[in-house]
Amino acid sequence: AVCHLNRPVESFVKDADDEHLPLRFNVQGNILIPLSRRVDAVPMILYSRTSGARELVGGSLLGYSFAEPVNPVKSIYTLALLRINSFTNVDALMLGAGLQLLRFDLCISYDMNISSLHKATNFKGAFEISLIYRSINARSKEPVRPCYML
Repeated sequence: AVCHLNRPVESFVKDADDEHLPLRFNVQGNILIPLSRRVDAVPMILYSRTSGARELVGGSLLGYSFAEPVNPVKSIYTLALLRINSFTNVDALMLGAGLQLLRFDLCISYDMNISSLHKATNFKGAFEISLIYRSINARSKEPVRPCYML
């Protein structure tokens, strides 16, 4: 992904026409690895770069899917991620847990500062809450048969 393509103005001051947000580039990937019939591992990575800053976030999610389709909670998961800035500074450890409820994913995580700034923050971080809505897949579950012209 590329962000800030239209180079929006960053300042609230009208005369600051030269204060445009720089382009930001993101590359993300993950893969679902079934460990058993109900347990999956999802290793993931995110690389982000903007002017003067690079960030790499990597880790994994471990999920358990429930067998009962009537249950509104479809799955629960835990995650652990590590953030590295400019590939030299291990910055933060992120731990979290979540669940998939109907068409929503709800996750709460804690972002703990483990960089050299921990002296100022005393290893304190912040709680983060995310809510994701999963839309209905528009693809048909029936096999597609070609339509031949006569």
